Amino acid sequence: MAKSQAPKEKRQSLRSGRSKTLNTVFGLLPFLFSFGALGLLIGGSLAFAEQSQLFVIRDVGVFDLTARRVLAVQNPFQFAGIRPNINQTAVDLQEIERHIRRFHPEFQDVRVRRKLPNRIDIFLRRRLAAARLLLDKLYWIDTTGVILAVSTEPDARSPIITGLSSGKGKGMGGVAVGSQVRSNLLSVAIRVAAIIDTRNILKNHDLTQIDISDSKNLILRVDQDIEVRLGSMEERMVSKLSEKLDRLAAYVETKPEDMSPLKIRYIDLRFDDIVVGPR
Repeated sequence: MAKSQAPKEKRQSLRSGRSKTLNTVFGLLPFLFSFGALGLLIGGSLAFAEQSQLFVIRDVGVFDLTARRVLAVQNPFQFAGIRPNINQTAVDLQEIERHIRRFHPEFQDVRVRRKLPNRIDIFLRRRLAAARLLLDKLYWIDTTGVILAVSTEPDARSPIITGLSSGKGKGMGGVAVGSQVRSNLLSVAIRVAAIIDTRNILKNHDLTQIDISDSKNLILRVDQDIEVRLGSMEERMVSKLSEKLDRLAAYVETKPEDMSPLKIRYIDLRFDDIVVGPR
């Protein structure tokens, strides 16, 4: 009796398994049809976008975020490095960014956005000039040492950094607009110029030159003829430069009548007490 029941139970188990499998398959069919329809929809949309004139780029907008205005560009398509009437689907936004960074190094931040259906917008932020650097020519540089342009304004009220030779600046195989001068001495000079400017340390006087030719003695020239000696630019001594500039600010504040090239030859801040050399 037990033997005749075993095959029956086995047949019932097989039928139950097949039934569950069929139920699972039929249950998945709506999802499979949905994914298939979605794939066809996406594929059809892409094909439509590639062939339709609706998504052909007809305008490129260029915006200067630093000046908060539209940037007048003679040929916006050439500026972006793309051909006119190209389809949106054929445009690589990152490639546009790389193109602009390569040919327009004066811009520090470059962002490119699609504006459907037929426009590309480019947002730019300029590098700001921090000082001028004397090499083979006089160049405007930003806070990171990137060369922005040749300076043609000899009387511009901006400090000139001197004393950096090609041997001291790493990566100075060729000086060109857009290249970066990497030098610890230059970085210190730019930092000093920024501190003097933001804290208004010199009041009504001009910082005209920063001489970094001697790493053991950073020299500033104020109003052309007053020499300010700050001492070592070695890494372990850089932190003391801010303190010395504070002492210079205090002297300028308390001795305004003495801050004249006719009266002072140098101000030496390398010691605990300020040493002033008269004319």
